[in-house]
Amino acid sequence: MKIIKSTKNIAGASKSNVKATAYANSSQSQYTSGVYSATEEDYDEEELQDIIDELTADGFDVTDEADLLMGLGADLGMDHADARYYAKLILNHMDDSSVFGAEEDDIFEEAIEGASNEVELDPEESVIDMNIDQYIIVDSEGSWNYDSDNYDWASSDGEGSDWYSDNGVRLDDPTGVVEKIDELIEPHVPIEPGTYRVEGYIELYYTVSGVYENRYDYTEDDYSSDINSDFGSAEYNKKLSKIENVKVTKI
Repeated sequence: MKIIKSTKNIAGASKSNVKATAYANSSQSQYTSGVYSATEEDYDEEELQDIIDELTADGFDVTDEADLLMGLGADLGMDHADARYYAKLILNHMDDSSVFGAEEDDIFEEAIEGASNEVELDPEESVIDMNIDQYIIVDSEGSWNYDSDNYDWASSDGEGSDWYSDNGVRLDDPTGVVEKIDELIEPHVPIEPGTYRVEGYIELYYTVSGVYENRYDYTEDDYSSDINSDFGSAEYNKKLSKIENVKVTKI
């Protein structure tokens, strides 16, 4: 099919840079506008090879589905459906270089079928919850800081790791969590200078969207499925987030 390119944007971006930013927040990504669009009738093998060559040049492994999807979406700007469609075609092409002979129609049917079986899940809330027990220092001007700049206590494992939803979408990093906790603590911080112990229970809510369920092995009443969170993103929900059982003690 003839692949129609719009204005070229980030094809030259390195794989490492793309992976560092891809899908952290797809609603703000410059890669979601769609560099390629295609229809089955316009397709030809030469154009597919152009895509393969470009992804390879940018450091993506076109034989690995996860890497391929990242390259198609983040590097080339395809939307989710197009990325899944081209990934199917490219993987088949890499498995069999003669695929564009008599089997071409079958490959198109499989690609289209695969896309049609993929369903975007409804957005859902994911929560980071923890008990906090930290010391803060309030100065003479009313400003305050923690007594330590080590924020591992705000990580998912106590060792600095980021937070993820149950389906694998990144929610936040420890620094981001601390910033949000600061907003919840702020109304409870005393004006009087000194060192204080702050205790409480925190719930930070994030709205997770862009997660897909790939359904296969259909029967009339049942099917198997895999969750695809490659295009997922999380947005902080300040309205739902809260601190409870706050206790501030001067040391």
